[in-house]
Amino acid sequence: MTWQITSLYLSGVVELALLFLVRGRLKTSTATPFCLALFLNAFWAVGYAIELGSPTLETKQLIFQIRCSVLCFYALAWLETVHRMTQSRALLRGWTLAAALIVPLVTLALIWLPGPGQHELLRHSFYLNESTPGLSVLRNTLGPWGIVYYLFNYAVWAWVFVLLYPRRHQTGWERRGRRLFLAAAALGWSTDILHLFGLTSPAGLNYAPILFPLTSILAARALLRHGLLDLAPVARAALLERLEDRIIALDEDGRIIDFNQAAATTFGFTGAGPLGRPAAEALAAWPALVRLLETSILRPGNERSEIEVGELILESSLFVVRTSDGEHTRARVLVLRDVTPRKVIERELRLAKEKAEAAEQAQARFLATMSHEIRTPMNGVIGFSQLLSTSKLTEEQREYSDLIAQSGRSLLVIIDDVLDYSKIAAGRLELDQVPCDAGELVRQGCRAQEGRAREKGIAFEIEISPRVPRRVVTDPVRFGQVLVNLVGNAIKFTAKGGVLVSLDLAESVAGCDLVLRVRDTGIGITPEQQATIFHPFIQADSSITRRFGGTGLGLSISDNLCRLLGGDLGVESTLGLGSVFTARVRVARVPDVEVGAAPVAAAEAVETAVAAPLTAVPPACLRLLVCEDNLSNQTLIRAMAGALGHGVRIVANGSEGLAALATDGYDAVLLDLEMPVMDGYEATRCIRELEAATGRRRAHVIAVTAHALQGEAERCAAAGMDDFLTKPLHLDALRSALARVPTATAKMKA
Repeated sequence: MTWQITSLYLSGVVELALLFLVRGRLKTSTATPFCLALFLNAFWAVGYAIELGSPTLETKQLIFQIRCSVLCFYALAWLETVHRMTQSRALLRGWTLAAALIVPLVTLALIWLPGPGQHELLRHSFYLNESTPGLSVLRNTLGPWGIVYYLFNYAVWAWVFVLLYPRRHQTGWERRGRRLFLAAAALGWSTDILHLFGLTSPAGLNYAPILFPLTSILAARALLRHGLLDLAPVARAALLERLEDRIIALDEDGRIIDFNQAAATTFGFTGAGPLGRPAAEALAAWPALVRLLETSILRPGNERSEIEVGELILESSLFVVRTSDGEHTRARVLVLRDVTPRKVIERELRLAKEKAEAAEQAQARFLATMSHEIRTPMNGVIGFSQLLSTSKLTEEQREYSDLIAQSGRSLLVIIDDVLDYSKIAAGRLELDQVPCDAGELVRQGCRAQEGRAREKGIAFEIEISPRVPRRVVTDPVRFGQVLVNLVGNAIKFTAKGGVLVSLDLAESVAGCDLVLRVRDTGIGITPEQQATIFHPFIQADSSITRRFGGTGLGLSISDNLCRLLGGDLGVESTLGLGSVFTARVRVARVPDVEVGAAPVAAAEAVETAVAAPLTAVPPACLRLLVCEDNLSNQTLIRAMAGALGHGVRIVANGSEGLAALATDGYDAVLLDLEMPVMDGYEATRCIRELEAATGRRRAHVIAVTAHALQGEAERCAAAGMDDFLTKPLHLDALRSALARVPTATAKMKA
């Protein structure tokens, strides 16, 4: 037995050993084609050894036919192996399998149909070459179909090489595995080509089967060590390639060792050019990215940041690679996610928010301006009508004066309704929840309405349930506003009969509700009209506006206030018989203690139309400094203060007021908040700074403003002012404010 035959037997044994090893290590169906290829290798090697050792031409031809029958499918086994390895899916199934088997099956038929020796279309002219001592090699000449068969096999092998060629997007580990497998396939293929052209030996001996152990060991190492048939890394590679995130892997020296297609597209990588290059060099066109990578070396760990790459905004995540022991290395993986659409949306939302805030601020300024500009002339109308009513008038003149005052008060109620509705619609109405006496709140609020009921000759009654606690927490101003609106409407629309106001408490698991009911015997409301009565600018009948006046905002405002207070507003009515309005507001109980009168008086503040009767002038004569730029307001305050027995000096702005304070002493300073040159806020700040610098007695500063928006009084107090009056200015309100001046109190005690 020659060494060639011995080598072929050993080759077959090695192939079978590798088959069992691979099958034992790779228990998935993906390894089946490779195991088939190893079996065919073993069959080829052993069959070739038997063929070489056979003594006669006929025996050699028979063994050659058997060997070639199996080898018809050899190239397809390798193609399926490589396709599953590189594409993570089977290739030969269905119509592709049928098409691929055409040439092998025709070849198999030509091998056996004529009997021993094969068909002449495949091979012919068989003979023995005995030029090598101890060997008798079977030789033949290829027929036309034999050439087709070889071209088919080499086309399949070319496909195998294309699939095996390492791609730039693959990891270095996977690329090394592919190179191993490619080397194995190339070794076997090239040896077979050399045999085809008679270049391996003069006797025509095919050394490819002898080299099978080397090629198979290389291929098996690629599969087992580099996991090329393991679906997990293949799936991971496919996933990375299809990710929209840009992924770049760096080794410990900062060189690029891998990247995916998204990164190549974004950064203009071509082929495998960037591989092995320092990241700072390959990414030099993007300094922000280079700085990020350089900084990460100094601060190991996982970091996130945002960088701009051209027109893209990328959110970067830099992950440090750890060893199997969990230790940090200098190798890193950079993941860049395109957040441009999100940032565009965020920018648009931010701009929209800023625009909305600007619109809200403009609306707030508009409301403040409207409040100021409307209340300023109303201050003159109502104030001078009050002063006029105190002078000597004929009956006709007094009637005219009262009509002026009544019209001014009605207009002020309308103005307040419009401003309140605007604040509610803009979401700027804020509640001030404080402890208050609910029963006293209702009594005081109704007390201001009793006069109107007497004038109309209708009954007016109040019922406070004993269940109502003395102290509850709610917003007394807004609750009082609901009360005044409902009672005012009831009196307005009732010509005979009367109005009953009742207050009760309803308790449940959810909490406590104050239940305010206002029952009247007025004109009533139809069911159809009840459906829209709480809508803004709507009254039950357009003729009502002409007959009774009003804006149609009172009930809408009351409904919104009840909702803000945690309750609701409802109505039950029968046309011609009257109505019952029920307002519920959520309250909290507090222990019974003495309740101050200040929260209770809030209800009276809502009904700005009610002016208290004049009383005697207090004995204290004060020196007042009035800073007011409006001429009619100057005249009005001078007249009111004079009527109360006080001395007044008028200046036109805060700057002149400071000059006056520097030369003379005054018991109180009345400051308009909006003045030219220096407004009330700045003037107050300068006054307090002057007092701190000179040690002078603290001046009592009273804000007088047409701004009636919520929070204005608190803002004035925060600015250092001592008291707060709103326009239109009532004589009684001015008297009360001046009575609180410390020097006035001292003079009265004296």
